[in-house]
Amino acid sequence: MEQSSLGKDHKEPGRNRLIVVAGAGGLIGGGPYAIFQGAQVHAHPSDRRKPLFEWYQRVPGVDSLCLDLSEQQNCVRACEGARELYKLAADMGRMGFIERFRIECLRSVLINTNLIEAANRPGAERYFCSSSSCAYNTDLQKDPNVCSLKESDAYPAMAERGHGWEKRFSELVCQEYWAERGMKTFIARFDNVYGPFGTWDGGQEKAPAAIARKVIEAKDKGCNQIIIWGDGTATRSFMDNGSCVKGIDMIMHCDDLIDLPINLGSGELVSINELARIIHVS
Repeated sequence: MEQSSLGKDHKEPGRNRLIVVAGAGGLIGGGPYAIFQGAQVHAHPSDRRKPLFEWYQRVPGVDSLCLDLSEQQNCVRACEGARELYKLAADMGRMGFIERFRIECLRSVLINTNLIEAANRPGAERYFCSSSSCAYNTDLQKDPNVCSLKESDAYPAMAERGHGWEKRFSELVCQEYWAERGMKTFIARFDNVYGPFGTWDGGQEKAPAAIARKVIEAKDKGCNQIIIWGDGTATRSFMDNGSCVKGIDMIMHCDDLIDLPINLGSGELVSINELARIIHVS
């Protein structure tokens, strides 16, 4: 998404405004610093689980808190004085993790619910919620020749168990906070995000990082095969974390998109087999 496409509705963050980034130690959450620093705002990041020494990105001059944001009192502490909040924290990973740890994925609803309530009390002006393509009807994603999904394809609802339903409910919570309490909420459904500073092992890495690791390990062992999820014909769209952060900024500051879930991604479909081939020859 190009900056020129923002139009007249784009509003830059003001100076000396407290920004809260929930999940600042992760692949996406650490990225907004470049935008925020350019606007000379204060960043107040937090991350739910990781101790500070495990954060992928740390930026001098900003407060970094290690808080479990599934707890209401921690959300109240993190949101104190904030004007903009970015909810980029969640328990999730690749398909193996999502299928095996559905309860962990579902518990991420506590982060969004507690965070948006804590943000609304002191009068935060804008709240961003990260959703996922897993919120879409799973039947529409089974055909390897599926076209890019449009936002209305989320209905009739049949989301991915665990992670997908958590995202659908969190979207609804954000929409109701705008409808009933007038809090400006913004929702983006992410494609698969990849890039530097991301998890690459342990089960919570995304498909590009997982396949890259498998290809490297196979080459080191002199093996010509890797294990993938499914038969490799499934198609997905992938987005680098830099583009993702730019998209978040554009969505967050466009009032035409208040409470409207919008896809954020490249729109280019790539099969898992093709992804493996691309990584193999890289």
